[in-house]
Amino acid sequence: MTVTKKRFDIDAAEILDKYTHQLPNYFDKLAQLPDILFYFMKEVALRSRAENHDSPNPFHSLIG
Repeated sequence: MTVTKKRFDIDAAEILDKYTHQLPNYFDKLAQLPDILFYFMKEVALRSRAENHDSPNPFHSLIG
């Protein structure tokens, strides 16, 4: 099937119409991402120190 610019524009417009109302929810989740990553990295470091008796490398258990 050949996709023309007009057909692509129509399909893109339909997708935007269908999902635009969900954009605020997506942006809220993106805004929370730094907090989630910070928590994950903190947990990795704490578990690594517990397993490796305060190894200076917090990723020691992940690297092997």
